[in-house]
This record gives sequence, C-alpha cells and structure tokens, in this order.
Amino acid sequence: MAESKIPKEWGKPLHGKSLFTMHSVREYERMSNEPYFPAYLRLWFFAVANVKPNGHLPLKRGSLLWALGEDVDGVRQPVDSKTVQNAIALAKEKGLLDPESGALCLRPARSIVVQGDGSITPCDRCDRGQKPRAAYLRSVS
Repeated sequence: MAESKIPKEWGKPLHGKSLFTMHSVREYERMSNEPYFPAYLRLWFFAVANVKPNGHLPLKRGSLLWALGEDVDGVRQPVDSKTVQNAIALAKEKGLLDPESGALCLRPARSIVVQGDGSITPCDRCDRGQKPRAAYLRSVS
C-alpha cells in the first residue's frame, strides 16, 4: 500500500472526525469572483482553485489585478496594485497564504491546503535555478 500524501497532523482524528476533506474547485472559482467577499478571501479562493500540484500558483505580472477586479456594467475592471498587495499581506497575516507568497506566485498555506502527487516539479516563478522546496515536497509525499 502506498504511503499517504496527507500530512500526518491531518490524519489525527478530532472528536472522532477525520481532519481531511475535499473541496469543489468550481465553487472556489465562483467565490473568488463574488464581490461581497473581502479581497484577501477572494485571493485565497482564487489560489486554492488554481494551485498546481507542487503547491504553487505561478502568475503572469498583473494577472491578480484582473482576478480581483469586479464587473461594472458587464465589463471586468481591474483593481489597483495596492489592493492586490494589501490582499496578499492580509491573507498571509491570517495564515491563509505561505509567508513567501507574492503577486507572481501564490502558495496556499500547507496547514490548510495540500496539493500534489509527490512529484518534484519546480515552480517557474520561485525556483529559478534552485532545487524544489524539499520540506514541502517531503510533507506531501
């Protein structure tokens, strides 16, 4: 039997219940576009819905401006860069994003979201010329 990719601390029952659940990517995508959620939550929903198997979400410059934007009269309007930076900072402060997350690579906190198949795939944005983050990869393999 293959070893579990779920962190050991997730496998401990709490009040007789498993600490592991699954989520709907479509629902997280939908919630990332709902203007009634604060920007930091919309950012986190976007990251969880789109995270890659290595736990990172590499992004193109400026893409979060549009991802956090809102529809005005049926036309998507981007937010300003200060809104993006504040959302990232608050999501980190609340423990939703890894402290090393930035506008070019979001990393949902491993204590909340574990993604991966155990493969060692470097991040296009974070690992340029570096080995993949061994601690993260050990935790999901």
